[in-house]
Amino acid sequence: MDNIDFLIKDAVYKFLTQAEKGTVYINYTSFFINFENNLIKRTHKHTNLDIPMLEVKNENVFFELIKKYILSTLEVRKFYNSQLENLIFQRLVHLFCNATYDDFNNIERHIEKVINFHHNKLIDKTIIKNVDCLDNSDIVINVIKQGYEMETPYAITFTIQKEINGEIYQCDLPNISIGISGNTCYIYSVQHPKNSQNNVDNFYNKKIKRLLYKVNAGLVNEFDDEIVAIDKVSPSAIISLSILFSILNNLGINEIEVVPFLPVRFHNKYFSNNSIASYLIDCQPDEYDTAEKKESIIKEFEEKTIKLQNNLTQKFIMDFFRLQYHFNSIVIRTFPQEYNYNSENNDNIQISIVNELYTDNKFLSEIVDKTRQALQNKVK
Repeated sequence: MDNIDFLIKDAVYKFLTQAEKGTVYINYTSFFINFENNLIKRTHKHTNLDIPMLEVKNENVFFELIKKYILSTLEVRKFYNSQLENLIFQRLVHLFCNATYDDFNNIERHIEKVINFHHNKLIDKTIIKNVDCLDNSDIVINVIKQGYEMETPYAITFTIQKEINGEIYQCDLPNISIGISGNTCYIYSVQHPKNSQNNVDNFYNKKIKRLLYKVNAGLVNEFDDEIVAIDKVSPSAIISLSILFSILNNLGINEIEVVPFLPVRFHNKYFSNNSIASYLIDCQPDEYDTAEKKESIIKEFEEKTIKLQNNLTQKFIMDFFRLQYHFNSIVIRTFPQEYNYNSENNDNIQISIVNELYTDNKFLSEIVDKTRQALQNKVK
């Protein structure tokens, strides 16, 4: 990798030039990635308020951090220049697709944070033994490496399992995409893994799924607003998050930032769906033979995209309101008040764990207590 500084700088300028135009190419494959920047234009003027604006405060610092980020994620071996450029583009896609509006405004801080994500795996494999509320099953906690299409380098996984008559039965809880930087854990998603064991139709899965709903015992939704529907969230998501927060608390990581919206990813979906609408118009000219009909189908796809994003964001945020309901030591400090995806007013949800986790919910209490014990036993 001779002359790496020049190759990285050249690739970054090419990437930013393409992102200004709205399409980035990697190995002749196109990606809808669109944001402005003050390096190509040499101006801080934001001309398109619908997309983010990359604000580089110090060009030398920016490129040094980009270099550090690129080299920290590549294996140490020789690449041809064309191979290296594609790999740099892949890393830049990951960097900017997982940036918030605030990250675009403070890009140097964001790069340092993502570098830290790559160097902190959180924990090694841990097993919570004999959980009574789950039919004396074990919970296997693991941290897995994720591909660059995901939000973070690592996800923490949770599998409920039990040996019955010599056979291991399993049921997966949702994975959580996380990044650790300093004393802060960043949470980007909570979702069931693909090819989940939950899809296996057997007596064990059915039994565990029934038991999971015991987490709702005595639940009262204290909010009048229908949007804050803490009684509608997934019990399995709350269990995964409770285990994660117990791990964080025991490791002294008591600041959490929940990232509910990533503008480049949203606009990628937005423009992709607009392309589908345009394709339908081209393929069915008799159906969409007036300007009004064409405008109507495009608007329909735009509204569907925004509605889907709103629903996903709302569901994600409610998980953390539900956690706060169960644990007095979990405090939501800031909350994005509105979902306006064409503005720069979106903030992360900032959460603090102010004391040892405690809850009156017997189901969750056993989960967090046994998580704490499992971690303490590993230290011994």
